[in-house]
Amino acid sequence: MGSLSKEQLQAIRDYLARQGMTYKPLQDEMLDHVSCDIEKLIASGQSFDAAWLAITKELPPKQIQTIQLETMETMNKRESLSKWLAYLSFFLLFAGSVFKLMKFPGAGQMLIGSFIAIALALISGSTFGMIANKEKRGGWLLVAILLGVLLFLASFTFQILHLPGAIELRTMAVLALCLSYSISFFYLRGNENYLLTWLHERYTPAIERFIFILFAAVFVLRMPSLTLGYEDFVSRILLVITIASAGLHFHAISWQYLKAEEKPGVIFSLGLSFSLVVFMLPALVDFLDINARGVLTVLFWPVAGFIATYIGVKDGKQKAISLAATGFITAVSSVWALAATGFLVTAANGWVFNGFVLAALLSLLVFFRQNRFFRMYMLIVVSHYLFVYPWELGLW
Repeated sequence: MGSLSKEQLQAIRDYLARQGMTYKPLQDEMLDHVSCDIEKLIASGQSFDAAWLAITKELPPKQIQTIQLETMETMNKRESLSKWLAYLSFFLLFAGSVFKLMKFPGAGQMLIGSFIAIALALISGSTFGMIANKEKRGGWLLVAILLGVLLFLASFTFQILHLPGAIELRTMAVLALCLSYSISFFYLRGNENYLLTWLHERYTPAIERFIFILFAAVFVLRMPSLTLGYEDFVSRILLVITIASAGLHFHAISWQYLKAEEKPGVIFSLGLSFSLVVFMLPALVDFLDINARGVLTVLFWPVAGFIATYIGVKDGKQKAISLAATGFITAVSSVWALAATGFLVTAANGWVFNGFVLAALLSLLVFFRQNRFFRMYMLIVVSHYLFVYPWELGLW
Protein backbone atom coordinates (compact mmCIF):
# COMPACT_ATOMS: atom_id res chain seq x y z
CA MET A 1 0.00 0.00 0.00
CA GLY A 2 3.02 2.23 -0.32
CA SER A 3 1.95 4.25 -3.39
CA LEU A 4 -1.43 5.32 -1.96
CA SER A 5 -1.77 8.35 0.27
CA LYS A 6 -3.32 8.29 3.73
CA GLU A 7 -6.34 10.17 2.36
CA GLN A 8 -6.85 7.58 -0.39
CA LEU A 9 -6.54 4.70 2.07
CA GLN A 10 -9.03 6.37 4.41
CA ALA A 11 -11.44 6.84 1.49
CA ILE A 12 -11.27 3.10 0.75
CA ARG A 13 -11.77 2.27 4.44
CA ASP A 14 -14.80 4.58 4.65
CA TYR A 15 -16.27 2.92 1.56
CA LEU A 16 -15.85 -0.55 3.08
CA ALA A 17 -17.54 0.61 6.29
CA ARG A 18 -20.48 2.06 4.34
CA GLN A 19 -20.85 -1.23 2.49
CA GLY A 20 -21.21 -3.13 5.77
CA MET A 21 -17.66 -4.24 6.57
CA THR A 22 -17.35 -2.87 10.11
CA TYR A 23 -15.21 -5.58 11.74
CA LYS A 24 -11.81 -3.89 11.82
CA PRO A 25 -9.44 -6.89 11.44
CA LEU A 26 -11.42 -8.07 8.40
CA GLN A 27 -11.65 -4.49 7.17
CA ASP A 28 -7.85 -4.21 7.37
CA GLU A 29 -7.43 -7.35 5.27
CA MET A 30 -9.92 -6.15 2.67
CA LEU A 31 -8.25 -2.74 2.60
CA ASP A 32 -4.92 -4.40 1.89
CA HIS A 33 -6.42 -6.53 -0.89
CA VAL A 34 -8.26 -3.65 -2.60
CA SER A 35 -5.27 -1.33 -2.27
CA CYS A 36 -2.99 -3.84 -3.96
CA ASP A 37 -5.43 -4.16 -6.88
CA ILE A 38 -5.62 -0.37 -7.21
CA GLU A 39 -1.84 -0.04 -7.13
CA LYS A 40 -1.54 -2.53 -10.00
CA LEU A 41 -3.95 -0.47 -12.10
CA ILE A 42 -2.12 2.74 -11.23
CA ALA A 43 1.17 1.09 -12.25
CA SER A 44 -0.42 0.32 -15.64
CA GLY A 45 -1.06 4.04 -16.21
CA GLN A 46 -4.52 4.70 -14.72
CA SER A 47 -5.31 7.43 -12.22
CA PHE A 48 -6.48 6.60 -8.71
CA ASP A 49 -10.06 7.69 -9.49
CA ALA A 50 -10.21 5.55 -12.64
CA ALA A 51 -8.69 2.54 -10.85
CA TRP A 52 -11.06 2.96 -7.90
CA LEU A 53 -14.09 3.14 -10.21
CA ALA A 54 -12.97 -0.01 -12.02
CA ILE A 55 -12.55 -1.94 -8.76
CA THR A 56 -15.92 -0.92 -7.34
CA LYS A 57 -17.70 -1.90 -10.57
CA GLU A 58 -16.32 -5.43 -10.22
CA LEU A 59 -17.90 -5.84 -6.78
CA PRO A 60 -21.50 -7.13 -6.92
CA PRO A 61 -24.07 -5.34 -4.71
CA LYS A 62 -23.89 -6.32 -1.03
CA GLN A 63 -20.92 -8.62 -1.65
CA ILE A 64 -18.77 -6.84 0.95
CA GLN A 65 -21.43 -7.20 3.62
CA THR A 66 -21.91 -10.85 2.65
CA ILE A 67 -18.18 -11.48 3.00
CA GLN A 68 -18.25 -10.13 6.56
CA LEU A 69 -21.33 -12.14 7.53
CA GLU A 70 -19.89 -15.39 6.15
CA THR A 71 -16.49 -14.76 7.72
CA MET A 72 -17.97 -13.96 11.14
CA GLU A 73 -20.19 -17.05 11.00
CA THR A 74 -17.18 -19.27 10.22
CA MET A 75 -15.09 -17.67 12.97
CA ASN A 76 -17.87 -17.98 15.54
CA LYS A 77 -18.21 -21.70 14.81
CA ARG A 78 -14.48 -22.22 15.19
CA GLU A 79 -14.32 -20.20 18.40
CA SER A 80 -17.44 -21.52 20.10
CA LEU A 81 -15.27 -23.75 22.33
CA SER A 82 -13.26 -20.74 23.51
CA LYS A 83 -16.44 -18.80 24.31
CA TRP A 84 -17.99 -21.65 26.32
CA LEU A 85 -14.76 -22.12 28.25
CA ALA A 86 -14.69 -18.38 28.99
CA TYR A 87 -18.32 -18.53 30.22
CA LEU A 88 -17.41 -21.51 32.38
CA SER A 89 -14.50 -19.55 33.83
CA PHE A 90 -16.80 -16.61 34.67
CA PHE A 91 -19.31 -18.94 36.35
CA LEU A 92 -16.68 -20.74 38.42
CA LEU A 93 -15.07 -17.46 39.38
CA PHE A 94 -18.38 -16.00 40.55
CA ALA A 95 -19.42 -19.21 42.35
CA GLY A 96 -16.01 -19.55 44.01
CA SER A 97 -16.15 -15.94 45.20
CA VAL A 98 -19.63 -16.43 46.68
CA PHE A 99 -18.58 -19.69 48.35
CA LYS A 100 -15.51 -17.98 49.79
CA LEU A 101 -17.56 -15.04 51.08
CA MET A 102 -20.10 -17.39 52.69
CA LYS A 103 -17.28 -19.64 54.00
CA PHE A 104 -18.65 -22.71 52.17
CA PRO A 105 -16.26 -25.57 51.31
CA GLY A 106 -15.04 -25.91 47.73
CA ALA A 107 -14.27 -22.24 47.02
CA GLY A 108 -10.58 -22.86 46.29
CA GLN A 109 -11.36 -25.74 43.94
CA MET A 110 -13.84 -23.58 41.99
CA LEU A 111 -11.28 -20.80 41.62
CA ILE A 112 -8.70 -23.29 40.36
CA GLY A 113 -11.29 -24.62 37.93
CA SER A 114 -11.78 -21.04 36.73
CA PHE A 115 -8.03 -20.70 36.08
CA ILE A 116 -7.99 -23.98 34.14
CA ALA A 117 -11.02 -22.95 32.06
CA ILE A 118 -9.52 -19.58 31.11
CA ALA A 119 -6.20 -21.28 30.28
CA LEU A 120 -7.99 -23.72 27.95
CA ALA A 121 -9.92 -20.81 26.41
CA LEU A 122 -6.65 -18.99 25.69
CA ILE A 123 -5.08 -22.11 24.17
CA SER A 124 -8.08 -22.94 21.97
CA GLY A 125 -8.59 -19.33 20.85
CA SER A 126 -4.93 -18.92 19.96
CA THR A 127 -4.85 -22.26 18.15
CA PHE A 128 -7.92 -21.45 16.07
CA GLY A 129 -6.47 -18.04 15.31
CA MET A 130 -3.19 -19.51 14.07
CA ILE A 131 -4.97 -22.10 11.92
CA ALA A 132 -7.36 -19.56 10.39
CA ASN A 133 -4.67 -16.93 9.76
CA LYS A 134 -1.68 -18.86 8.46
CA GLU A 135 -0.73 -15.95 6.22
CA LYS A 136 -0.17 -13.65 9.20
CA ARG A 137 3.28 -13.39 10.73
CA GLY A 138 4.50 -13.53 14.31
CA GLY A 139 2.94 -16.80 15.50
CA TRP A 140 6.06 -17.53 17.57
CA LEU A 141 5.57 -14.30 19.52
CA LEU A 142 1.97 -15.26 20.30
CA VAL A 143 3.14 -18.66 21.57
CA ALA A 144 5.81 -17.02 23.78
CA ILE A 145 3.32 -14.64 25.41
CA LEU A 146 0.72 -17.40 25.81
CA LEU A 147 3.35 -19.58 27.53
CA GLY A 148 4.12 -16.77 29.98
CA VAL A 149 0.44 -16.30 30.84
CA LEU A 150 -0.10 -20.03 31.34
CA LEU A 151 2.95 -20.26 33.61
CA PHE A 152 1.58 -17.35 35.64
CA LEU A 153 -1.81 -19.05 36.10
CA ALA A 154 -0.08 -22.33 36.97
CA SER A 155 2.01 -20.63 39.65
CA PHE A 156 -1.07 -19.39 41.49
CA THR A 157 -2.82 -22.74 41.11
CA PHE A 158 0.21 -24.32 42.80
CA GLN A 159 0.10 -21.63 45.49
CA ILE A 160 -3.58 -22.20 46.30
CA LEU A 161 -2.95 -25.96 46.51
CA HIS A 162 0.24 -25.34 48.57
CA LEU A 163 2.30 -27.36 46.09
CA PRO A 164 6.06 -26.91 45.66
CA GLY A 165 7.26 -25.13 42.53
CA ALA A 166 5.02 -22.02 42.65
CA ILE A 167 8.01 -19.67 43.00
CA GLU A 168 9.86 -21.27 40.09
CA LEU A 169 6.79 -21.14 37.83
CA ARG A 170 6.18 -17.47 38.63
CA THR A 171 9.82 -16.60 37.98
CA MET A 172 9.71 -18.29 34.56
CA ALA A 173 6.41 -16.53 33.80
CA VAL A 174 7.82 -13.09 34.63
CA LEU A 175 10.94 -13.66 32.54
CA ALA A 176 8.95 -15.02 29.58
CA LEU A 177 6.47 -12.12 29.64
CA CYS A 178 9.11 -9.41 30.08
CA LEU A 179 11.14 -10.78 27.17
CA SER A 180 8.26 -11.49 24.78
CA TYR A 181 6.44 -8.20 25.43
CA SER A 182 9.64 -6.19 25.07
CA ILE A 183 10.33 -7.85 21.73
CA SER A 184 6.76 -7.13 20.60
CA PHE A 185 7.14 -3.38 21.20
CA PHE A 186 9.87 -3.30 18.56
CA TYR A 187 8.80 -6.19 16.32
CA LEU A 188 5.30 -4.81 15.68
CA ARG A 189 6.31 -1.22 14.98
CA GLY A 190 4.64 0.04 11.79
CA ASN A 191 3.48 -3.43 10.73
CA GLU A 192 -0.13 -4.53 10.34
CA ASN A 193 0.00 -8.13 9.13
CA TYR A 194 0.75 -9.76 12.49
CA LEU A 195 -1.25 -12.46 14.21
CA LEU A 196 -0.70 -11.05 17.69
CA THR A 197 -2.32 -7.67 17.04
CA TRP A 198 -5.15 -9.21 15.02
CA LEU A 199 -6.11 -11.69 17.74
CA HIS A 200 -5.75 -9.17 20.56
CA GLU A 201 -8.04 -6.70 18.79
CA ARG A 202 -10.60 -9.41 18.16
CA TYR A 203 -10.63 -10.64 21.76
CA THR A 204 -10.28 -7.26 23.50
CA PRO A 205 -13.99 -7.03 24.52
CA ALA A 206 -13.87 -10.54 26.03
CA ILE A 207 -10.55 -9.83 27.78
CA GLU A 208 -11.91 -6.65 29.35
CA ARG A 209 -15.13 -8.37 30.45
CA PHE A 210 -13.06 -11.01 32.22
CA ILE A 211 -10.85 -8.41 33.93
CA PHE A 212 -13.75 -6.30 35.18
CA ILE A 213 -15.75 -9.33 36.35
CA LEU A 214 -12.65 -10.54 38.19
CA PHE A 215 -12.18 -7.07 39.72
CA ALA A 216 -15.82 -6.89 40.86
CA ALA A 217 -15.63 -10.34 42.46
CA VAL A 218 -12.38 -9.64 44.27
CA PHE A 219 -13.56 -6.20 45.41
CA VAL A 220 -16.55 -7.85 47.13
CA LEU A 221 -14.24 -10.41 48.74
CA ARG A 222 -11.58 -7.91 49.78
CA MET A 223 -13.63 -5.19 51.44
CA PRO A 224 -14.79 -7.28 54.45
CA SER A 225 -11.22 -8.38 55.20
CA LEU A 226 -10.02 -4.78 55.06
CA THR A 227 -12.74 -3.29 57.22
CA LEU A 228 -12.87 -6.13 59.76
CA GLY A 229 -9.09 -6.56 59.93
CA TYR A 230 -8.52 -10.20 58.98
CA GLU A 231 -6.31 -11.68 56.25
CA ASP A 232 -7.88 -13.37 53.22
CA PHE A 233 -5.44 -15.51 51.26
CA VAL A 234 -7.69 -16.19 48.25
CA SER A 235 -8.70 -12.57 47.68
CA ARG A 236 -5.03 -11.56 47.65
CA ILE A 237 -4.22 -14.15 44.98
CA LEU A 238 -7.20 -12.99 42.91
CA LEU A 239 -6.02 -9.40 43.27
CA VAL A 240 -2.58 -10.35 41.95
CA ILE A 241 -4.22 -12.05 38.95
CA THR A 242 -6.41 -8.97 38.43
CA ILE A 243 -3.39 -6.67 38.53
CA ALA A 244 -1.37 -8.93 36.21
CA SER A 245 -4.24 -9.33 33.71
CA ALA A 246 -4.98 -5.61 33.65
CA GLY A 247 -1.29 -4.73 33.35
CA LEU A 248 -0.63 -7.13 30.48
CA HIS A 249 -3.75 -5.94 28.68
CA PHE A 250 -2.78 -2.31 29.32
CA HIS A 251 0.54 -2.82 27.56
CA ALA A 252 -1.05 -4.94 24.82
CA ILE A 253 -3.40 -2.07 23.89
CA SER A 254 -0.30 -0.20 22.73
CA TRP A 255 0.12 -2.78 19.95
CA GLN A 256 -2.73 -1.12 18.06
CA TYR A 257 -0.89 2.20 18.24
CA LEU A 258 2.39 0.62 17.16
CA LYS A 259 0.64 -1.07 14.26
CA ALA A 260 -1.10 2.09 13.06
CA GLU A 261 1.92 4.37 13.23
CA GLU A 262 4.24 4.24 10.23
CA LYS A 263 7.39 4.84 12.29
CA PRO A 264 6.77 4.83 16.05
CA GLY A 265 9.78 6.22 17.87
CA VAL A 266 12.36 3.87 19.35
CA ILE A 267 12.20 5.89 22.57
CA PHE A 268 8.47 5.19 22.82
CA SER A 269 9.07 1.44 22.39
CA LEU A 270 11.80 1.63 25.03
CA GLY A 271 9.36 3.42 27.35
CA LEU A 272 6.82 0.63 26.89
CA SER A 273 9.48 -1.99 27.62
CA PHE A 274 10.60 -0.14 30.75
CA SER A 275 6.99 0.19 31.93
CA LEU A 276 6.33 -3.53 31.40
CA VAL A 277 9.52 -4.63 33.17
CA VAL A 278 9.03 -2.44 36.28
CA PHE A 279 5.40 -3.62 36.35
CA MET A 280 6.26 -7.34 36.28
CA LEU A 281 9.37 -7.50 38.49
CA PRO A 282 7.56 -6.82 41.83
CA ALA A 283 5.85 -10.21 41.34
CA LEU A 284 9.20 -11.77 42.28
CA VAL A 285 8.59 -11.29 46.00
CA ASP A 286 11.01 -14.07 46.90
CA PHE A 287 13.92 -12.30 45.20
CA LEU A 288 13.17 -8.60 45.79
CA ASP A 289 12.69 -7.04 49.22
CA ILE A 290 9.95 -4.55 49.99
CA ASN A 291 12.26 -1.56 49.38
CA ALA A 292 13.10 -2.70 45.84
CA ARG A 293 9.46 -3.48 45.06
CA GLY A 294 8.43 -0.07 46.39
CA VAL A 295 10.91 1.72 44.11
CA LEU A 296 9.76 -0.26 41.06
CA THR A 297 6.12 0.53 41.84
CA VAL A 298 6.78 4.25 42.22
CA LEU A 299 8.62 4.21 38.88
CA PHE A 300 5.76 2.45 37.12
CA TRP A 301 2.96 4.92 37.90
CA PRO A 302 4.33 8.06 36.15
CA VAL A 303 5.67 6.15 33.12
CA ALA A 304 2.46 4.16 32.59
CA GLY A 305 0.30 7.22 33.29
CA PHE A 306 2.16 9.24 30.67
CA ILE A 307 1.86 6.40 28.13
CA ALA A 308 -1.87 6.08 28.79
CA THR A 309 -2.32 9.84 28.39
CA TYR A 310 -0.14 10.06 25.28
CA ILE A 311 -1.90 7.24 23.44
CA GLY A 312 -5.40 7.18 24.84
CA VAL A 313 -6.42 10.70 25.90
CA LYS A 314 -7.09 13.18 23.11
CA ASP A 315 -9.41 15.71 24.74
CA GLY A 316 -7.52 18.67 26.23
CA LYS A 317 -9.45 18.81 29.53
CA GLN A 318 -9.29 15.05 30.03
CA LYS A 319 -5.57 15.12 29.28
CA ALA A 320 -5.03 17.70 32.03
CA ILE A 321 -7.05 15.57 34.46
CA SER A 322 -5.17 12.39 33.49
CA LEU A 323 -1.80 14.06 34.02
CA ALA A 324 -2.95 15.46 37.38
CA ALA A 325 -4.24 12.01 38.34
CA THR A 326 -0.88 10.48 37.40
CA GLY A 327 0.89 12.99 39.63
CA PHE A 328 -1.50 12.32 42.50
CA ILE A 329 -1.08 8.54 42.18
CA THR A 330 2.72 8.85 42.05
CA ALA A 331 2.75 11.10 45.14
CA VAL A 332 0.50 8.77 47.16
CA SER A 333 2.52 5.74 46.05
CA SER A 334 5.70 7.50 47.19
CA VAL A 335 4.16 8.12 50.62
CA TRP A 336 3.15 4.46 50.86
CA ALA A 337 6.63 3.33 49.80
CA LEU A 338 8.21 5.48 52.51
CA ALA A 339 5.72 4.13 55.04
CA ALA A 340 6.63 0.57 54.05
CA THR A 341 10.29 1.27 54.82
CA GLY A 342 9.53 2.74 58.24
CA PHE A 343 9.16 6.45 57.42
CA LEU A 344 6.01 8.59 57.44
CA VAL A 345 3.90 5.89 59.05
CA THR A 346 1.58 8.34 60.73
CA ALA A 347 1.19 10.37 57.52
CA ALA A 348 -0.16 7.29 55.73
CA ASN A 349 -2.22 5.95 58.61
CA GLY A 350 -5.90 6.16 59.48
CA TRP A 351 -9.34 6.11 57.90
CA VAL A 352 -9.36 9.75 56.81
CA PHE A 353 -6.32 9.50 54.56
CA ASN A 354 -7.12 6.08 53.10
CA GLY A 355 -10.84 6.73 52.75
CA PHE A 356 -10.08 9.85 50.74
CA VAL A 357 -7.54 8.03 48.56
CA LEU A 358 -9.86 5.11 47.81
CA ALA A 359 -12.77 7.44 46.99
CA ALA A 360 -10.53 9.53 44.71
CA LEU A 361 -9.20 6.47 42.88
CA LEU A 362 -12.66 4.98 42.36
CA SER A 363 -13.93 8.37 41.12
CA LEU A 364 -11.12 8.53 38.56
CA LEU A 365 -11.90 4.98 37.44
CA VAL A 366 -15.53 5.99 36.84
CA PHE A 367 -14.55 9.27 35.17
CA PHE A 368 -12.33 7.50 32.60
CA ARG A 369 -14.72 4.57 32.08
CA GLN A 370 -15.07 5.41 28.36
CA ASN A 371 -11.32 5.62 27.80
CA ARG A 372 -10.00 2.09 27.26
CA PHE A 373 -6.36 2.88 27.96
CA PHE A 374 -6.65 5.12 31.03
CA ARG A 375 -9.46 3.14 32.68
CA MET A 376 -7.21 0.05 32.56
CA TYR A 377 -4.46 2.13 34.16
CA MET A 378 -6.87 3.18 36.92
CA LEU A 379 -8.02 -0.41 37.40
CA ILE A 380 -4.39 -1.41 38.05
CA VAL A 381 -4.07 1.46 40.53
CA VAL A 382 -7.22 0.56 42.51
CA SER A 383 -6.42 -3.16 42.53
CA HIS A 384 -2.86 -2.49 43.68
CA TYR A 385 -4.15 -0.22 46.45
CA LEU A 386 -6.52 -2.93 47.70
CA PHE A 387 -3.75 -5.53 47.57
CA VAL A 388 -0.77 -3.90 49.23
CA TYR A 389 -1.30 -1.04 51.56
CA PRO A 390 -4.30 -1.37 53.85
CA TRP A 391 -3.45 -4.82 55.22
CA GLU A 392 0.35 -4.84 55.24
CA LEU A 393 0.64 -1.43 56.89
CA GLY A 394 -2.39 -1.77 59.15
CA LEU A 395 -3.94 1.38 57.71
CA TRP A 396 -7.52 0.31 58.29
